[in-house]
Amino acid sequence: MGDGGESCSGGRLVVEPTGATSTGTAGGGSFAAIRTGRVIQLRVRRLAEVADVDRLTAAVASAIDEAGPGASICADFRGASPLPPEVAKAWSRAMRKMNGSLVRSALLLDPANALFNLQLERVVKCAGNPARRLFPNMADLQQWIAGALEGWERDAVGAFLSEG
Repeated sequence: MGDGGESCSGGRLVVEPTGATSTGTAGGGSFAAIRTGRVIQLRVRRLAEVADVDRLTAAVASAIDEAGPGASICADFRGASPLPPEVAKAWSRAMRKMNGSLVRSALLLDPANALFNLQLERVVKCAGNPARRLFPNMADLQQWIAGALEGWERDAVGAFLSEG
């Protein structure tokens, strides 16, 4: 393995377009980030270079600022590609910087995507936040993150994960 919404409404704020999901980098980075209430929903397909991590981090930081206190992340990594070592290191550093801003961060994995899963496990471990957890199945993720969300936010998470 290498090293590798509005606060009280049901509105959705698209941080990065979900249709094309491309960040527009030459390296082919691809992610989407949507905020519903206090939950930031991420779908990451590919982070090919450190600049992709920088764009993802900026989008997430903006969504966390808008969400306010109690922000949580629900991320779908089921279709993600393995990471270059320098990208994994940069991503771990970026996660570490956001640790104090998050109540929970639930990351959904595809059990068949072994290399990426091992990389993300290492990234998350190095980020050092026990409120950031990896899940191989949707039901366990939804149950765990539910403790930090309102009912309509839980519904939005369920819909988001079902789209994936």
